[in-house]
Amino acid sequence: MKRWWLAVLLTMIAGAVSLRALQAEDPLVLNDFRSPGAIEKLSLRAAKGELMATDDDQAPAGFLVDYEAGEERWPALILRGEALPEKNWILYDRLTVKIYNPAATEDNTLQLCVLNQGGSRSYLPLKLSPGWNTVTLPVNRRLTTELPVEELHFFLTDPKEPRQYGFADLTLHGPLHLERLKTAAEWQTPYEKSLRQPASPDAGLQQRREAVETAYAEALADFKQAGAPSPRYTAQVALQSLLPQLERLRGLIAAQAELAASPDGVLTAWADGITRVFPEQGLDGKTPGRLSLAANETEGIQLCLMPQEDWTNVSVRADSFRQADGTVLDAGNIAIAPVGFVNTVQPCYPVEYTGWTPDIFLDYLPQFEVKKQRWQPVWLDVRAPADQPPGLYDGIITVTADQLAEPLQIPLTIEVWPFVLPEKNSFPLAFNEISYGDFVYSLVAPEATPEDYQAYLEYVAGDRPELDGNAEQIRLAVENCEAIIAAHRVPTDNLYRNTVPTERELQERLDNRNTMVNLLYVHGLDALPKLRKILPAVERNDWWDNVYIYGFDEVSPEGFALMHDVFGAIRAEYPKLRTMTTAYDHSFGPDSRLDELIDIWVPLTPVYLDTTAEAEAARQRGREIWYYVCCFPVPPSANFMIECPATGTRLLPGFMARQFHSDGLLYYQLTFWRTNQTRTGADGTTEILENHPWPEPLRGGPYTNMNGKSWADFNGDGMLLYPVPGGAVPSLRLKFLRDGLEDYEYLQLLESLVAQAKAGAVKMADGDLEQAEKLLAPDWDFIRSDTEYTRDSREILRRRQQIGELLARYGNSR
Repeated sequence: MKRWWLAVLLTMIAGAVSLRALQAEDPLVLNDFRSPGAIEKLSLRAAKGELMATDDDQAPAGFLVDYEAGEERWPALILRGEALPEKNWILYDRLTVKIYNPAATEDNTLQLCVLNQGGSRSYLPLKLSPGWNTVTLPVNRRLTTELPVEELHFFLTDPKEPRQYGFADLTLHGPLHLERLKTAAEWQTPYEKSLRQPASPDAGLQQRREAVETAYAEALADFKQAGAPSPRYTAQVALQSLLPQLERLRGLIAAQAELAASPDGVLTAWADGITRVFPEQGLDGKTPGRLSLAANETEGIQLCLMPQEDWTNVSVRADSFRQADGTVLDAGNIAIAPVGFVNTVQPCYPVEYTGWTPDIFLDYLPQFEVKKQRWQPVWLDVRAPADQPPGLYDGIITVTADQLAEPLQIPLTIEVWPFVLPEKNSFPLAFNEISYGDFVYSLVAPEATPEDYQAYLEYVAGDRPELDGNAEQIRLAVENCEAIIAAHRVPTDNLYRNTVPTERELQERLDNRNTMVNLLYVHGLDALPKLRKILPAVERNDWWDNVYIYGFDEVSPEGFALMHDVFGAIRAEYPKLRTMTTAYDHSFGPDSRLDELIDIWVPLTPVYLDTTAEAEAARQRGREIWYYVCCFPVPPSANFMIECPATGTRLLPGFMARQFHSDGLLYYQLTFWRTNQTRTGADGTTEILENHPWPEPLRGGPYTNMNGKSWADFNGDGMLLYPVPGGAVPSLRLKFLRDGLEDYEYLQLLESLVAQAKAGAVKMADGDLEQAEKLLAPDWDFIRSDTEYTRDSREILRRRQQIGELLARYGNSR
């Protein structure tokens, strides 16, 4: 690989970086907003600016900006990255800026947006007292990412009247967090391991390996030669992006060498249900197949196959599993399907890898092909019914293929523990299964017309008693999607419903997995007449604890006045009806003066982790503080995008929710089957079609027609199911989510056990009680933040096993 490749990578990661050697406490002024050179680096959108005079007509105090109203939705003062003396902020401790508020009252309408290279954005509201303010912002994931800053915007959203602010002295401060830099030896070790490996007989694979090794060596040299922390960190980001490729290729070459020596012409290996198994990587084939689960739980495990030659008509099946005394776990409780790959392309955020990525449970492929000398995972979803007797069950997984003279017989052991998980989640969820305004019905009902979909919408609203033809096919496909969602422990609900459910629909949802149901999306005064149709039924059935209304999605301070009017009118008429919002008030009530009107505040996870004091104060006032993710925060944050570490997706609704005391989790969509597409006209110009429907449903496999793009240029965002005619199939990310919710139940049961032991209702050995309390306590090495958490699936499963053994010893034995 040529040196230019690394130069392009480093440019994408960092652009031009400062080589200034920084002292630990040395402040760095990014822009003083008053010197001629600094003013030249500013730009304005729908605003005008001038230097601020001082009383003694000496040096200007700063730069005064007049923000216009009405002409532009986001008027802003903008600083571009190329004009900053330092763009790598992640090593710093804090950012300060002086801002002048000429008003006589407190102002919280100005916001800061930090745009990082790769497309990720961070938004922070700025609370300003009258006069000059020194705003201090900790440099963390809420403010910026590991990638360099591309732009800063001090902006307003839809201002209804002109506003004015003064700016001075935007400054980065130490001490520098040099602990975020690894040592050269840590980066050297994987490179030396790769160099010691024999060459691959596959010329193409060997060439790819050498290219990655060359790029890695060049980034390693840059890391060692960099004298200042900033360029060293830039080189570290380059190394981090190359390391997975280096290790996967090394693992694949080792596996191929083992395969060549195998007398059977095939390698098999077991992988857990948290690991993404790529076609090109190494796997440990010596680990026996075993999983443990509670009654009324489903847990995944993967059987991975690598043949010497291409296989056709491959099938995998399980017979019933049995204990030594003959007790049976029926084979019908084991769902088996090949894992499907999506061919990801570069999203709008930086990723370590693009290409064939495992993400789909292909249950429509009873037979499939396996490529030679590449891993093919087969997912087994094992379910233990609520009444399944506990114990060890042994069984055989049988693999057949045209190229196999005899079927492969691979043993698997399933342990069912003597406790049962509850039917409904203890951790509340507000998940939007299908947003009817965005639902691409043609992917699940290809013959349906817009008229058919309109008929279906009328049926949903209760204005049509029955359906037929293609409209009925839409209904059946939606029911299939809902059944898949519910089977993965996610309540079927609609955050953005514009009509209230009927009493029967509400009853049905509450009878299923739902602990809470949204009655209506609220964004104006038209909500009350709609709510009056269903709230008498809520009163009659005393469903107040099970329903809520969601409204004013991600509204900024300019919308708080309308929120106050709307929620105030609803609260006056229905004081017991709970309200939920993702509006941007990070004081959770006091700043927006909505404290008495909002019951459930839902900030983004980085905001949640940065406002723990405000959240606790709100809880003391009787509020709930949930968290949510959407297209932000981007990987490696814990989220549901395809590139997010699988451990993060599982931890988010489980161990992470418990450690950070979240009261619930919100997610905006599960079936967003749209993305940005480009269309080139006859004149050669390219047009971007925003949120354009996917052109076709999922087909083929295991290497499918999908690239994973959903919302805008994000991979998998808002999309945890893939459409097929007649319904959908689940993603692996939906399974990670389900298993995380079940981890939460383990923790809930353990907490109950500890409480019983302390009350004297259960006698626990001192060592066991100590271990249980340790498992319930925060572990900052295990999870530190939404980006700093274990990437080791074995660590999650080890903790789950320890909890399961304690519950089996003392818990709700059946």
